[in-house]
This record gives sequence, C-alpha cells and structure tokens, in this order.
Amino acid sequence: MDKNEILEKSRQEKEDEGVTYAENEGRRYGEISFCLLIIAVLVYDFAKGLDNYLPMSLLWAYLAAQALGKYQTRRERKFLWGIVFGAIASLCFLLCYVLRTW
Repeated sequence: MDKNEILEKSRQEKEDEGVTYAENEGRRYGEISFCLLIIAVLVYDFAKGLDNYLPMSLLWAYLAAQALGKYQTRRERKFLWGIVFGAIASLCFLLCYVLRTW
C-alpha cells in the first residue's frame, strides 16, 4: 500500500483523530472538575455538620456508570463488580438522603 492509498483510506473513515482527542480531553477535565467539586462539597458539609448522603450518592453513581462503560468495551469482571457495588452504594446513599429529608 502506498502513501496515497493510506491517505485515501484515512479520509474515507468518518472518525477524526483531532475530534476524538478533544472529546477525551474534555472528558478528562470534566472528571477532574467533578471530583474537585465533590471534594469541596464533602469538606463544606463536614465543616457545617451536615450529612454527605447526596454527594456520596452522586459520586457512586458516577463510578458505577464509568465502570459500565468500561465493562461494555472490555468485558472484564472487575468492571462488573464496580457496576454492582457502585449502584448499590449509590442507591443506599440516595435512600439515606431521601429518608433524612422526607
């Protein structure tokens, strides 16, 4: 395969590496900012003597969803455990939050 054939094949693919890179960077910064926000809320709640049920529910739901995405692509058992335990933890914290604020 010569250079022109490789370039033509690359042009025919619908996936742009620059767009994929930008999306991955956006996701990475989104994850970092989400974690920093959760930490800030946890510290604030602790300082004010409030419960941490809602931010912990959000954190565990996020971790379960992230494990789900990894499990769907890699089919590794450790991600399945992450889905199960993350979902259970998220639901438990959410239930505690609802019961506390009811």
